[in-house]
Amino acid sequence: MSKLRIPKWLILLLRLGFGGGLLVFLLTKMDLKKIGLIFSQIDLYFFFLALASYIIATLFATFRWKTLLTDSGISIPLLKLFSIYLSALFLGNFLPSGGLDLVRGLAVSKISGKRASSFATVFLDRVLGFIAIFSFVVVGLFYGVEALAPYRVLVLVVLGGLVVSFLLIFSRHFRRFLDRWIHKIPLGSHFFHLYDELHRFRGQWVILLSALILSFGVQFFYVTTAYMDALSLIQRVPFSKMLFFVTAINFLAMIPITISGLGVREGAFILLFSNYMPQEAALSLSVLYYLTGVVVSLLGALFILFGGVEGIATKDTNDG
Repeated sequence: MSKLRIPKWLILLLRLGFGGGLLVFLLTKMDLKKIGLIFSQIDLYFFFLALASYIIATLFATFRWKTLLTDSGISIPLLKLFSIYLSALFLGNFLPSGGLDLVRGLAVSKISGKRASSFATVFLDRVLGFIAIFSFVVVGLFYGVEALAPYRVLVLVVLGGLVVSFLLIFSRHFRRFLDRWIHKIPLGSHFFHLYDELHRFRGQWVILLSALILSFGVQFFYVTTAYMDALSLIQRVPFSKMLFFVTAINFLAMIPITISGLGVREGAFILLFSNYMPQEAALSLSVLYYLTGVVVSLLGALFILFGGVEGIATKDTNDG
């Protein structure tokens, strides 16, 4: 009996419909005139600072990725890697969750010819980012950020799962266990090759710690972006609260139930920031924070326009 397969386009449509429906529902609860007034008074000075902060966050993310790639024997100039990241960031606006990582992995694997190594670094890069996000959120829980208290158990469970997954990557016993049975399933050998590339980072604690520190830097500048966006909307929120709230929202927006966090991000901003600003301002801040990332990603559109991802990833680099 054949299994029922749901077409990918239908899943994409459902996610878009759910996110769009959630956003429309939130808008029906808002005073649209107030939202228009808030945006009409935007301070462009702080908005440009927000753009600069987002670019710095992207640079930190690129440094983190380059650190892992170099240790894997893949040498790509920083500027070129930055252009690949920006291009993937732009394409990620139109792709389902994970599209950013897929584009990055494909681009670098085309340069190096090391498909497994390329995707392994992208995966590890993402895991380290998640650990940094949840570290901020956990600190917020223990320092009495009341709005996060109802989600204490969920946050600790997810953080625990991330840490266990991270440890399994480097476990010799787990590697031997996988090697015994993984080859018996379809595509098992390909999966094991990818896992082996991850496992190779075992003992590379200086590299991993450096990448983790850069992950904290990435999140710090994303939070600074949201803080500057808030100032541009003439809203004042303590930076410490912003630090814990925005990192939590960044994670929620990654959950693949909508496209690009549509609706989920806006609802989370309203829920967490309602004690510090009117709901209309919280929704406006969510939209502006998202648009800040979109504007920066347009730099990636320029790279794509003048040569595409393939043009960015030329063969003049060392294949390692």
